[in-house]
Amino acid sequence: MAIAIKFEMKHERQFIQKLNDFPAANKEATKNALNTAAALSRKNAVKNIRNDFTLRNKFTERNIQFDKVQSSSADEMMSVIGATQKVPYMKTQDEGGVKLKKGKSYALASRQARDGSDKNVINKMNYMQHIIRRGIRQGQPSKRGKAISRGRKGNAVAQMYIANKNNLVIVRGNKIFSVPHFEKRGRDHVIANTKLLYTLRRESINIKKTEWLKRAIYKPSQDLERIYISQIKKIWRKE
Repeated sequence: MAIAIKFEMKHERQFIQKLNDFPAANKEATKNALNTAAALSRKNAVKNIRNDFTLRNKFTERNIQFDKVQSSSADEMMSVIGATQKVPYMKTQDEGGVKLKKGKSYALASRQARDGSDKNVINKMNYMQHIIRRGIRQGQPSKRGKAISRGRKGNAVAQMYIANKNNLVIVRGNKIFSVPHFEKRGRDHVIANTKLLYTLRRESINIKKTEWLKRAIYKPSQDLERIYISQIKKIWRKE
């Protein structure tokens, strides 16, 4: 997705006579102003993304880019700021929409999977590719060779014991848990601590709009005329 930034001057008359004498200066100032506005918009966009989302790496930031002015005609000049095709999900994040189900479930990470804060990235040990290999499911043989079946007495306790001892996770319905603590006291008393890591969603997900891009270009667009005047003054001083 991308948004084009065009130049529309509100107070053209007071400059018209001066600009008639400096057509080349007008072109250069317009180009510089649009490029400056685009660069400021990208800076704002990256800041919004850092504040609005939890990023695992710099991939998304690197794909927020802007194109400088290409046209040589002042009337047709524009700079473009937006997300490249490598990050199509950023369009939905900006505008909102529905993430449609495509076969598999969506894994929604919990706060515990992010070490206690929604602003943290997911702990590497809790990445889904690791979780899948560590999962204990109903009726699945454990590392001890015993099947954990739904009808077996003490099924939940047995799952928690095996998960804690072997650093595995429990997949129960649409929930994935870890068991960081398991303690047996006496014959029938057990103390266990479970942590929800993921919730699996099979239906489509509604994505709320953040307008990270629209918010990013607002102030530079409002300041565009001021930037233009600053650029034209620089050119005039050189004359």
